[in-house]
Amino acid sequence: MKLYTDDRLVHYKDTTINPMSTKAEIDGLLATFGIKKVMWEWDLQNNMVSVAFQISEVINNRTVEPVVKLEPPRIWSKTTRKHREEINWAVSMRHLWWFIKSHLEMAYCFQSNKTTEFLPHIQISETKTLKEVMFTEIKHFAALPEPRTIDVTPEETTQR
Repeated sequence: MKLYTDDRLVHYKDTTINPMSTKAEIDGLLATFGIKKVMWEWDLQNNMVSVAFQISEVINNRTVEPVVKLEPPRIWSKTTRKHREEINWAVSMRHLWWFIKSHLEMAYCFQSNKTTEFLPHIQISETKTLKEVMFTEIKHFAALPEPRTIDVTPEETTQR
């Protein structure tokens, strides 16, 4: 499903902030929370944008350094020229900035760790995140017990 800037639930549609400025703000935001190792894939012409950063923290007396990889949401704008569609990078990058900011602030405010906050987005191989592995394995976890069939005779239903 494509999201468009005219969707009522899409925010920042009137933003005039350049995507490069938002990229710099994300770098500053990560640095504010002690994240120093950041890598960008930045190719707007080919619609390939992502940020990867390494979290370094001590959990249960053990240092962990997971790598988190995030892509901005693809939020599209309809242009007037022949109804062509293109990704609105200004709006998409603002959403990414707010996503990162809110997760880092929640980790800080709830005194939890950043690793837990970004758990689904932890990179476990070059091509897979923890979320992708979890979705394939989640079928093994039963949320509810298996349904049972109970035979009831008509006499038992009227004896109340």
